[in-house]
Amino acid sequence: MRRGEQRHPMPGTVRTDELGGEMNGQIGDRLHVHGNVVGQPDRMGEIVEVRGRDGAPPYLVRFDDGHEALVYPGPDTVIEQKARVTR
Repeated sequence: MRRGEQRHPMPGTVRTDELGGEMNGQIGDRLHVHGNVVGQPDRMGEIVEVRGRDGAPPYLVRFDDGHEALVYPGPDTVIEQKARVTR
């Protein structure tokens, strides 16, 4: 990747954009926080509560290691949406 290029998220993910876009999550979605320091592992967790308005942060997240935290996602975070059933 060249300098100034942005990685595009995979289908089914939502991330904030640099123009002030809003992240939107729902209960059951997975929060993926990318490590931002060399050697720092990524963290994964499930959104168990949405405290913002209309799916906006903050989110109460239960991480895979079992701990829960109130998260205000940064630019290193993507939401992997839970499969939605439509009828």
